Amino acid sequence: ENSYLATKCGYFLTFRYHPEEEKFYLDSQDIDFSLYDEFLSGENRYANLKTVNQDEASAILEEQKKWAMKRYEYYQKLD
Repeated sequence: ENSYLATKCGYFLTFRYHPEEEKFYLDSQDIDFSLYDEFLSGENRYANLKTVNQDEASAILEEQKKWAMKRYEYYQKLD
């Protein structure tokens, strides 16, 4: 379930590249970035951040989400 959520929320994108065709295929579709926080909350490395650095955790996690959104937009342009 966690791997499904990672793909659905845009944390982990699936794609293919065929060198013979020189074609990039973005398989990840219907990404729902509203699920991003739910996914990060289930990952120990991100959940612990809220304990270790509570003051900056939300800003760091928001930057992570923005980065993922930009990465997805970039890959969409390649498709």
